Amino acid sequence: MPQPRVSIADQLERLTPDWDRLVHDARLGRPGHTDFEDLEERAQLLARAIVAPFRGDRR
Repeated sequence: MPQPRVSIADQLERLTPDWDRLVHDARLGRPGHTDFEDLEERAQLLARAIVAPFRGDRR
């Protein structure tokens, strides 16, 4: 039996905790190049996860 498709809104909502953690960690303002690179990498992953549902990757 096929599983029901998850709406785009539901998929985006699932990313809220990741977004909240990213913003929280960015607010900590820890100096350092590696911290900045870590935040940027996490932001890139989140950006791809946001775009994915619009491109048909519905899980």
